[in-house]
Amino acid sequence: MLRILIRKFTNTLPLSSYNNPLKEFRGDYRNLKESKSPLHFEDRLKTQLDDAGRSTVSNIEEGYKRDNTEAYIKFISYTQGSLEEIRGLINQCLQDGFIKSVPGSSLTDLGIDLKAWNEWCRNPLNSSRLLYFPLKENKGSYRKLEEIPGTALTYEIFIELINKTDFLLRKLVVSLEQKINKDKLNIWK
Repeated sequence: MLRILIRKFTNTLPLSSYNNPLKEFRGDYRNLKESKSPLHFEDRLKTQLDDAGRSTVSNIEEGYKRDNTEAYIKFISYTQGSLEEIRGLINQCLQDGFIKSVPGSSLTDLGIDLKAWNEWCRNPLNSSRLLYFPLKENKGSYRKLEEIPGTALTYEIFIELINKTDFLLRKLVVSLEQKINKDKLNIWK
C-alpha cells in the first residue's frame, strides 16, 4: 500500500520546468530525462520516492526467495533502509511545502482499514487487483483505493504507514531470528 500511495502522491507534485512550474506529470520518467527541459531537485525527489517505494516491495520479494533465513533477514534490512529513505523524503516534502500536514489525519480518514487490507492481500486472486481494494465508509466519496486522489494524502498518513510498516518489519526480523535460534538448538540435540 505504501508504494501505491507514494505513486499517487508523486503524481501530484509539480514538475519543474522554466515554462510551467506547476505542470502535473503523469508519464514515464525515462522520457522526461531525454527531454530538453531542465531537471531540478523536485524531479529527482519524485524519482527517489518512487524508487524507494518499489525497493521496499522488491527487497521483501527477493529476500523471501533466498535459500536461508539469514539471507532473508539481510534483505529485510535493505527494506528498512528504503523505508527510512522514504521517511526522510516525506520530511523533505513537508519542509519544502509539497505535502500538507493535517494533525490527527490517518489512514482511516481515507477509509483504509489495514486489517482488511491484510486479508485482501492474502487472497492470490487480488495480487493484481490491489487498486480495487474496497474502502470503508469515510468522509470522502472513495469506494476503492484507486479513487483516492494523491492530494488527499497527508504527512501524517505517510508517517503512520511508514511507522506501521517499520513495526511489522521489526516483528518479522525478531520472529526470523527466533526461528534461526530454534533451528540451531535442534541441530545440537
